[in-house]
Amino acid sequence: MASLVLWYTHAAPGVPLLTACGLSLVKRAVLTAGKAGHPQVAIAVHAADEAAVRAELTGDARVQVAWTLHVDPPGLAPMVGTAEELILVFADRVFLKSALDQLGPPLEPVTDARPLCAEDAPGGGLFRLRSQVAMSLTTETLAAGLQALPADARTEALVVTRCWRRVASAADLPAAERLLIQSLTKPADGVVARNINRKISGPISRLLAPHGVHPNMVTAVVCLIGVLSLPFNALGTYAGFVLGGLCYYLSSVLDGVDGELSRLKYLGSPLGAWLDTIVDDIVGTAYLVGLYVGLHRYAGHDGWFWAGTVALVAYFLTVLPRYWLMVTSVGVGDHQAIAAQRLATEKGAFGKAVDFVASTLFRLDFLVFLAFMLSLAGVAWIYAAVFAVGAVMSFIETIYTVATLRRAAT
Repeated sequence: MASLVLWYTHAAPGVPLLTACGLSLVKRAVLTAGKAGHPQVAIAVHAADEAAVRAELTGDARVQVAWTLHVDPPGLAPMVGTAEELILVFADRVFLKSALDQLGPPLEPVTDARPLCAEDAPGGGLFRLRSQVAMSLTTETLAAGLQALPADARTEALVVTRCWRRVASAADLPAAERLLIQSLTKPADGVVARNINRKISGPISRLLAPHGVHPNMVTAVVCLIGVLSLPFNALGTYAGFVLGGLCYYLSSVLDGVDGELSRLKYLGSPLGAWLDTIVDDIVGTAYLVGLYVGLHRYAGHDGWFWAGTVALVAYFLTVLPRYWLMVTSVGVGDHQAIAAQRLATEKGAFGKAVDFVASTLFRLDFLVFLAFMLSLAGVAWIYAAVFAVGAVMSFIETIYTVATLRRAAT
């Protein structure tokens, strides 16, 4: 793998220590490098920043890459090592993992340099260079931020969607933080999560990130708010159903915050993933129990009692095999990981139909939002009826998923 250099000496002293969403620029850069698979990184800093940068990176369990500090180096030669190619980042900026990923492939034999550019930012400050080109760069060229590559360097610019924001001073931090928040949207997000929930959870995460709020603390709050839906729903009144639906929906929105904080501050852990999944299922169960109890009380007959019994039995028969899959096959407490494995397998027409229904109608973000909207409309019973049918269908889908993944494993 190419050597990775984070260059700060072209920027003003103190820039590596500016904080975006709870992490200094230098710590975020090193953690991003580790996430991108770089085992070591060389960091060029001003003498005035050496002690603070060293303290920033020392003793943090999240920092798993080997790092070395170079104080006011005259050029790149001391930092190149034995690698034939070098990734050079002028690190007075926030950059995403995707930036390093796009610089990851080796240079073509006829290419000496690959600068990363965007249509709205021709000079990205991120380069992949042959070592001999890197060592030929003068101190003056580096001090200017490498505005132009040597004339004899064979260059092939890579134009991408901008995944970085320069931070020359504290005034540039808001734009950098907006980039980080925008990056939290995941490909696996459903329509409601992507277009509504993230627009609420993102600003909350940005507000909490500079403080010592751990994602697991947010998960605990999610559980508390979500479980409150049970007694509200159980009242069997319009106000009760609305408050129950509101608690359920708020817990869903805040459920995005714990994951966002994990990704923003590199605090993710297997325990956190399991807690998140378990709390999701606890909250879902609480809402359903309260809903069917409330409808039974409101209707005054046993119809909703039996509908709720069928729905909850089917729900548990759906969830328990998924936990078995997460333990034995997936290795992580994440329902989406099961879906990803199922989607990756080859299947016929029936399997494709199952995938379509599961990825649209049975998305948790959609179901929770639907429950809240129907409660507001005074027809919470529609969600209860649809869920009872859907729970049986979901159980069938789970049987299919278990069979598919077991076949794939053999």
